[in-house]
Amino acid sequence: MFAGALCAARSDIARRDSGQSRTAVSRASCIVEREASLTSHTLLGDAPVPRFTLFVNSETHDIDVPAGTSLLGVLRDDLSLTGTRFGCGHSGCGACYVLVGDAATPSCTIPVEDVVGKEITTIEALAREGELHPVQRAFVDEDAMQCGYCTTGMIISSIALLARTPSPSEDEIRAALAPHLCRCGVYGRVIRAVQRAARLMSNDAAQDTVRLVVR
Repeated sequence: MFAGALCAARSDIARRDSGQSRTAVSRASCIVEREASLTSHTLLGDAPVPRFTLFVNSETHDIDVPAGTSLLGVLRDDLSLTGTRFGCGHSGCGACYVLVGDAATPSCTIPVEDVVGKEITTIEALAREGELHPVQRAFVDEDAMQCGYCTTGMIISSIALLARTPSPSEDEIRAALAPHLCRCGVYGRVIRAVQRAARLMSNDAAQDTVRLVVR
């Protein structure tokens, strides 16, 4: 393997060098490279790579990745769904949230094997027939974004909140958005956006009811 060959070459250099510190650095770098090779899709040697069947955005995907690969890694690297962001890698910033079923879920720490058989929805699937989801519309109307890096995760959590609580209080909105960090500080606008989305969705539901009655 490439990583093994590189390690061997560095070890040979280290043996010819009289400094022990250089040997220690060489060994440390080899350990890092070997660990990296274990998580790579292409440097797995003879170890079989399991196949996982995922249901993402109403489509079925067969993905060959090592067990323990994060859902975020699969979404971005294997399915090219890059609207879901990588932020901290520790479920601590909220940038990577997706819907798993109806629950807003951090995708950076959940292993792919844990979501087999579950419905996964990313930001890419929210708009329908060229129309933004009401939450997306509300975020645009309230200008509830600046750099936009945290926006997709906040939208996901807002949708999950409104699905279970159609008319949330401000405290409920704050609690739902608590996992999300925004370095630009647009929290006030985000709260107003969720409140606007609740009204939009209530109006849309009322209009749907009227249409059913008319029919």
